[in-house]
Amino acid sequence: MMGKIFASDKMRIQTLCEFGLGYRRIVSKFPDKQLNLQSVKNICRRVDQRGSATERKPGIIRKHGH
Repeated sequence: MMGKIFASDKMRIQTLCEFGLGYRRIVSKFPDKQLNLQSVKNICRRVDQRGSATERKPGIIRKHGH
């Protein structure tokens, strides 16, 4: 069972990505979380694309009452 990735974990992963650590090395830093390698890759990719692991991209604003 994999552990939940909290915002604080994402910030730590972001810092490690920015320092240039590889995905497997980052996973090994969190043995108690049992992180999925693909999850770490996705977080690092998000950092590269948006500059932050925790910021969400804006969604579409929909008006109610179509």
